[in-house]
Amino acid sequence: MVKIPTFTAEGRITAEAPSVQTNVQIPLSNTIGTALSSVTKGIQDYYIKEKKLEADNKAALILNGLYADQVDKEGNVVQKGLLTINSEIQESSSPSDAAKLFDDGVNSLWNYAQTNVIPNQNVDRFTSKALEKKFYATSGLLKNKTIQSTRTNLIKDTLKIDEDTLNKETQMLITVGESYFETFKQKNFARIDANTSIDEGVKSRRKEAFIEFGLKSFGTSLATNDPDKYKALREKGFFDDVNLEDLVKIDKVADGTKLDLNKEFFTTSLNIGETTTQLDLSKAFDNIKEGKFLDIEKQKAWDALPIVQKNEIIKFARTKRSLNTSEINVRNKNLLNKSGDKIKSNYYNMTEKNSWDTISATTITTSFGSPENQFEADEQNKLISIATQIGQGERKNIQNAIMNINIQDFIAQGKITNLSQKFKLPGETKELSIIDRTENNNITTDELNFYGVIFQNDDNKVFMKELPKIVNIIKRHSAYIKGGQIVDMFDPTLDNRLNEFAEDVYRHYFLYRNKYPEGNDIFEINSPAYLGRLSEDYMPNKAEIQANIIKKSGEFSDENLTWSDSGAKTFEEWDLKNQEYKKKKKQNETFEKIKEKTKDGVEYIPFG
Repeated sequence: MVKIPTFTAEGRITAEAPSVQTNVQIPLSNTIGTALSSVTKGIQDYYIKEKKLEADNKAALILNGLYADQVDKEGNVVQKGLLTINSEIQESSSPSDAAKLFDDGVNSLWNYAQTNVIPNQNVDRFTSKALEKKFYATSGLLKNKTIQSTRTNLIKDTLKIDEDTLNKETQMLITVGESYFETFKQKNFARIDANTSIDEGVKSRRKEAFIEFGLKSFGTSLATNDPDKYKALREKGFFDDVNLEDLVKIDKVADGTKLDLNKEFFTTSLNIGETTTQLDLSKAFDNIKEGKFLDIEKQKAWDALPIVQKNEIIKFARTKRSLNTSEINVRNKNLLNKSGDKIKSNYYNMTEKNSWDTISATTITTSFGSPENQFEADEQNKLISIATQIGQGERKNIQNAIMNINIQDFIAQGKITNLSQKFKLPGETKELSIIDRTENNNITTDELNFYGVIFQNDDNKVFMKELPKIVNIIKRHSAYIKGGQIVDMFDPTLDNRLNEFAEDVYRHYFLYRNKYPEGNDIFEINSPAYLGRLSEDYMPNKAEIQANIIKKSGEFSDENLTWSDSGAKTFEEWDLKNQEYKKKKKQNETFEKIKEKTKDGVEYIPFG
């Protein structure tokens, strides 16, 4: 059984547990309330601190929310927050405007908070006051920082405007000239003096810097464009406010400009016009090199130059001559190409309507029109010369097939593009055009017409692409037509047959290509349409060759040089020797007639 403890009374009642002791003693003169007043005050102070902390926390939480922009349910900004107000206004460069704008923005935010934020936070009056105090304290700190930023911006803008004014006024100084310098100083100094953010010492240094900048810019401009005027102002001390190092640099610019002007001044004779020739440039350079000028004032100026400058000008003149000579070459080439194409077209149109038997000087001038340059005039005169030769029966009409094949090969390679373009064939020493060779009786008028047809098709891309193939076929099968070296030597009909073969090849090419634009049979060696098969019709006939040899050897020995006497190996060689033979025979006959007319035994021999 549980043992119930027993308590023994000791003579007094106590409120303490047997094991608990206290030292609290209440004086007999105090009441219970008086005795506990200090404890109650401590509890009250703690409560107040606790309530204040709660209010501060709630106020801080609301304030933190006011830093950001206030948005509605859709996320649209309905009120700018403190950070936005601060960031927007601190970009301003007007402190007075910034202060008002900041206050307006803050007041608007607080009014919004009182109406839309605070009522939703269950805030008591004590907390509301704490929030307002914190809000405006924080706003005040931001305002001071914002105003400071705007003042910095104001200083920056002021300096920027000062520099802009300096640049504008410097440009005016360069444009108007030295007479504007006082106005330049006044306007820039007024800007500097109006700046309250800098002290007088800084203002003075800025004025000096502005003056030096303006003068240096003006001096550089003058040195570049009018070095003589710069030198004159320099001697008068106008640029004394510019430091010596910069002045030396400007002096070098002026000297360089002066030299460049002298280069152009003394080499104007090397400038080219429409009629300037390479010979003109050569003569002009020689005069410059020797220091000879027709202009008296220019001669005096040249004589006054130091030798160093003269050498530089001569060096420049040599380069200028070279460049302008190249330009003349290009211009002449372009002119020749243009005129050559014009002549090529006019020639084709003329020969398409007229044969050379009916072509006269009038026909040529009518077909070609008035020449635009000397080249066109010369080419027309050559064609008139050919027509005159035909009219007077002076055309030999001797064909040179090998030369024609080589010419066609050059055309295929793009080395010859028109009738007037000069070129040099293998073994030749002088450049001649197709027209030149025709006038010299090296190309017949039929061959000239033939080339006219070829060039008329030079804008035909298909033809120009296939022309090398055509020429290769002509070259390859010409060897078979020649029949060997011995036959070639004694075959007066060879050139005629070779030329006719070439013409036949071209004729069949155009006929085929007109009928079969995409066909390729004419170039296939095993095809019946192969162009090379045309050579069979032009193989040498021994009987004809022998008959022609006998005929050309000179059956009339009293009129022609015999083949055996000539020692010629080709018909062309015999023909040249025969012409010389006829000329000497005629001279001898003339000499004998003159001798018969002499008197008193004195022989009168004609000059020439």
